Amino acid sequence: MSLLTLKPSDYARVLESLDENTWVVACFCAGWCGSCREYLPQMEALADSRQDARFFWVDIEDHADMMGDLDIDKFPTITIQRGNIVAFYSCIHPDAKLAERILQSMMDETPETLARLAQSNDERRMWQKDCNFRTMLQSGLDAGG
Repeated sequence: MSLLTLKPSDYARVLESLDENTWVVACFCAGWCGSCREYLPQMEALADSRQDARFFWVDIEDHADMMGDLDIDKFPTITIQRGNIVAFYSCIHPDAKLAERILQSMMDETPETLARLAQSNDERRMWQKDCNFRTMLQSGLDAGG
């Protein structure tokens, strides 16, 4: 699959295409960020090499309607989730090999383990509420995106 640079007109179509078994990697960046611009080709190559996940590039300034109260101030920040379970959320070093290792480590977990980990501490519980890409897409739709 390829990396989709998200546009507001994509929200409904993308949301409909994601089910409980779909792995998502959403990279939150900003167009003015030099690190993000350098990271983009790496993420495109990673997305092209992985057919087992959907990859999205989200410019946070173009998608304020879907960001809600989530305040991303370090780039790149990624969310990795399966269905509605956010397995990972953090700013990472702009290295696609690192993103791939994190993705693979999450994919190696059973759905039951992912669900247990999602509720294992306050930070991870916050991820489920504020960093869920599917919920963010719905928020963007609700805001008129």
